[in-house]
Amino acid sequence: RLAVASVALAALLGLAAAVAVAVALWTAPGRDLAAHGRTVGLSKIFARGGVNYTMHCGRTFELKKVLHNNLGDKGPDHGREGIVWLAEEMHDGDSRGTLHIEAHAQSKYKPFHAEKNGMHGSFGMINMPTGEEVRIKFQFKNTDGGLRSVDEAVFTFYDLDQAKKSTSLSLHDILDRGKGHSGREYIRAYGSHTHYTTLASQTQVRVVHHDDHTLYMSTQVGTGRDNPTDPEHLTDLQKHRSVAFTYKNVKEVTVELGSTDGAAFRGFEFALLNAMNCR
Repeated sequence: RLAVASVALAALLGLAAAVAVAVALWTAPGRDLAAHGRTVGLSKIFARGGVNYTMHCGRTFELKKVLHNNLGDKGPDHGREGIVWLAEEMHDGDSRGTLHIEAHAQSKYKPFHAEKNGMHGSFGMINMPTGEEVRIKFQFKNTDGGLRSVDEAVFTFYDLDQAKKSTSLSLHDILDRGKGHSGREYIRAYGSHTHYTTLASQTQVRVVHHDDHTLYMSTQVGTGRDNPTDPEHLTDLQKHRSVAFTYKNVKEVTVELGSTDGAAFRGFEFALLNAMNCR
């Protein structure tokens, strides 16, 4: 009996060691895994120690290409107003078919470079000069153009920051576009939603709740050198400057994008996934 018990104990210890190794590999920092990764849709396949591991972001809508680009009737395309993306619905890396994601201006829109709207790498992109804002209605549609209800829609907006020469402004100053020359970015998310940020985001993104919307605004200086290059793979700093919104059972989502006065322009990058929840 003693011999059998010893063998059983050794087997359990061996299993525990194997589990510990698997957990260590699975929870290794993303930057370590990223060096060995390749993109497969919105999933990542990583090799560590001769074993493949997959990173998923749950349910996502991957923007594939721009079909039409005429936000606010500002071109560069002609015809109907708005941007239309071809997107692929993914469930933990498995394709569930294609659909259209549309964005329509619900207020006056002034682009910085209209031809740069639509896509920036794998990100969706909407740009405008500093000191401007625009309300956008995103819609989910079947490829035949009919509105489509989705049981969950997640938008992550990335890199909420501001220009180098900025001042510490009060909330009243932030909402008064005539004050401050910081190019401080903000997003107003309308409708019932939950938001996700990192625990450290409170030092990077300020959150203010109102009756009909929630305001998310930058508090820290950023440069082009710290911008994300992959919607899923973010450094800690990039996660701290991002915010994800989750909506349930919707056909449309409305947000307002803008910045306080400053120099140059602001480009708002987004993806339809929860970048803080990729695993």
